[in-house]
Amino acid sequence: MALDKRARLPNHEITEKIIEIIAASKELDVTTISPNTVLTDLGLDSFDTIEFIFSIEQHFDIDIPFRPSENEVSEFVTVGEVAEAVAKVLANKPSMN
Repeated sequence: MALDKRARLPNHEITEKIIEIIAASKELDVTTISPNTVLTDLGLDSFDTIEFIFSIEQHFDIDIPFRPSENEVSEFVTVGEVAEAVAKVLANKPSMN
């Protein structure tokens, strides 16, 4: 099975785009956000997190398995965890050849 190399973005590019999406949605400076930044520290509430995940899904044309528990706003704690989830989904995305 041939792999679609175009769908494979380096993790740093995925992380940078996720940071841009967060910064734009919360009107923050991208330099204040890193992979270790905790999402709740950015002021993301449950509604913001759902919107943020939806924006990421639209940008990358993917579906992120997102199942927050009843006690958690999100299963993702940091920006890096979101980037890892996106990278994993992209790595498993079927080729469009």
